[in-house]
Amino acid sequence: MQYSWESDSKYKLTPDGSSVFDLSGRSEEEWFGCKSLTKVPDYMKPFGIRFDRGYTKSTNGEICVIGIWPSPIEQRHIVEVVTENYNPRAGSSPEPLGDMLVVFGYHTGKNHDHLINDLNYSAWKGNQPGAIRGEVLPTNLAGEASVTVGGDGGHDIHPLWIVENTLVLPSIIVRNCMMLEGILNNHTCVKIRFQVRRAWITPRHIREQDNKAILDDLQLKVHRLSHPGLHGKKIND
Repeated sequence: MQYSWESDSKYKLTPDGSSVFDLSGRSEEEWFGCKSLTKVPDYMKPFGIRFDRGYTKSTNGEICVIGIWPSPIEQRHIVEVVTENYNPRAGSSPEPLGDMLVVFGYHTGKNHDHLINDLNYSAWKGNQPGAIRGEVLPTNLAGEASVTVGGDGGHDIHPLWIVENTLVLPSIIVRNCMMLEGILNNHTCVKIRFQVRRAWITPRHIREQDNKAILDDLQLKVHRLSHPGLHGKKIND
């Protein structure tokens, strides 16, 4: 999905199928707390991973990658899933999202087709094999899920948000996550942070900013009504 950061509605699809968010004049970093990664950082290229964009034309939003690093725990792929409530400018940490399914996919793994019965999912996966194979684990209260890696790895990793067997949000897929020797430790895997970006959610820090602006405006109007001879003056004047 390619984003345009201006639109005349909260969220919509353009005729070419691209997603459009209306961020009320704010930047992506202001709204979501960070920019999404559109390509693999150079320092992660030795792992052989690549990003596969979602193909489903969703009006609900998306799940994107906002960070990827060598895993600090030997022989484990680690995934964090966080929400839109992230405002590093105010010193806040990402808000974790628990109970989100995460697919650690590999073609010889267990079949999990029973989880989803949705034509959109087949379209979204693109060139991925039709079945969900591998390990599917829920995130914990810290928004984390992880697997122990044997061999060289090669997992295709992504969150899977489904409700009643239907895909809610398409996610970027981080493909071919390998385990390498001698990066941080003898068996270094991958750590990925995904961010859920829901079209129906305005981040908490944005709501707080908007509410403060409304309150400040009301206070100014009250002040002007109470002091008609001081129009144009600030409240604290």
